[in-house]
Amino acid sequence: MAFKENIRENLTSGFSKIVKTVGEGAATVAKKSGEIVEISKLNLSVSTEKNNIEKLYREIGEMVFEKYANGEAVDLDLEKPCKEIENSNNNIKEIKEKIEDIKNNKEYEDSEEEYGEENDEEDDCCCCEDEIVANCEGNICNFEEPKIEEDIIK
Repeated sequence: MAFKENIRENLTSGFSKIVKTVGEGAATVAKKSGEIVEISKLNLSVSTEKNNIEKLYREIGEMVFEKYANGEAVDLDLEKPCKEIENSNNNIKEIKEKIEDIKNNKEYEDSEEEYGEENDEEDDCCCCEDEIVANCEGNICNFEEPKIEEDIIK
């Protein structure tokens, strides 16, 4: 009987150690989870503050550039970046004008096609019309029908 009691006592002792270890592990996990949540909240606060700083930097820069653009005095250290901004704004304006020119030209070409106002000499091609012909020279076409099957494959 002592043997059975010894086994039972060892099992109970082992089981209680397992329960205790699992309980301690769960407590550790809960504590670490709480720490992770708290760290995440704090990191979010840091990011929010950094975003606020970036916004303020932009506002300061815009105010300085407005003064420069209006001819007001700005610090000599700030003149070069203000000139670079001005150059970039001019480049953007020129690029946008080019885009508008391309769009307007495209619109003009589309209206020509729609109303049949094209007068291109290339349209006076002979027999090839819409086909792709390697030897087409505008009004005169050197197109030759293939005579044998090998010419067709080439």
